[in-house]
Amino acid sequence: LHPLLSDSRVVKRRDYVDSDNDPFDVVGGSNSGHGTFVAGVIRLAAPDAEIYVYRVTDPQGVGNGYVLAEAIIQAVNDGCKVINLSLVMIERHEAIAAATAYATARGALIVAAAGNGHTPEARFPASDPNVLGVAAVDTLNVLAGFSCYGTHVDICAPGADLYGPYLGDGYAWWGGTSFAAPFVASQAALLWYYEPSATRQERPQS
Repeated sequence: LHPLLSDSRVVKRRDYVDSDNDPFDVVGGSNSGHGTFVAGVIRLAAPDAEIYVYRVTDPQGVGNGYVLAEAIIQAVNDGCKVINLSLVMIERHEAIAAATAYATARGALIVAAAGNGHTPEARFPASDPNVLGVAAVDTLNVLAGFSCYGTHVDICAPGADLYGPYLGDGYAWWGGTSFAAPFVASQAALLWYYEPSATRQERPQS
């Protein structure tokens, strides 16, 4: 566990891949370090936010839609107000759509990466009407060359040339809409902190 994330504000919930309660990065795949980097963005952008950890993809970034739906429902039941999904599917998944509707009905906000590949084709779950889709901008504040774009995008956030915590106790440079999404999730957490009575549809007044 990275030193930046080794405190009581990071709460282990469930590893749906290994079926245990140690939901942290596993080395040995192209996706290794991804969860640590995402959590690190949240910690750096919203330092006092509690981070509940649910692992739903393997070291190669492969997961199961039904498992993700279960994790979303569990996060809502655990009291999470903001749920970050730094993952992408090509097709709509009905179980996930049902889970996002469940979250919305209970006042939670789901934020998802719009996807990489620089295409306007909608990616799920960012394209779901109950999800806030996030594209990435680069250091010049223009659409990053890798970022998907289009009508399924609701907002943009920094996602290129980011420096954050990686596996072990290291740091790395990385980019992707996966890392733009947690900037937006962090912003939502901060806004809710300053106006806890706000609903997911309201703009805070302070």
